[in-house]
Amino acid sequence: MNQVGRGDEGRLALAALAQRVELYATAADYAASETAQTFAQAGEGAAKEPADTLPTFISMGAVSIVNQQGAHAGAVLAGRINAAEMHSNTLTGQNFWVLELNVGFPVTACVAENDIEGRPRANQVLAGEFLMLATRR
Repeated sequence: MNQVGRGDEGRLALAALAQRVELYATAADYAASETAQTFAQAGEGAAKEPADTLPTFISMGAVSIVNQQGAHAGAVLAGRINAAEMHSNTLTGQNFWVLELNVGFPVTACVAENDIEGRPRANQVLAGEFLMLATRR
């Protein structure tokens, strides 16, 4: 039974809904990108080399709270794809990818089929802006 002010015990599953994404064939391709350079400068502490920005997870919602600008569920992330599977929305018929990513922890990302070129594969890198959702397992 839940008590007021206490969360349930258990695990949390995170899902990321793509808003703007880029798919890179290799980690080296990602490291050479402008996105990796931007993430390298945006991290906490000292700036990193772009090649050292995998994995990346930066909660823009947390940044907004710290800056007292309200809150939202946005994040930028970059991670290697562990698995990719095509799904179809039963209401609209539109296809979307369900990607299992490692961004320092496991995240399931949903990306519209037309938002990326080609078929995402294991060990490719996905990076971009996402709306984050969480559910209890």
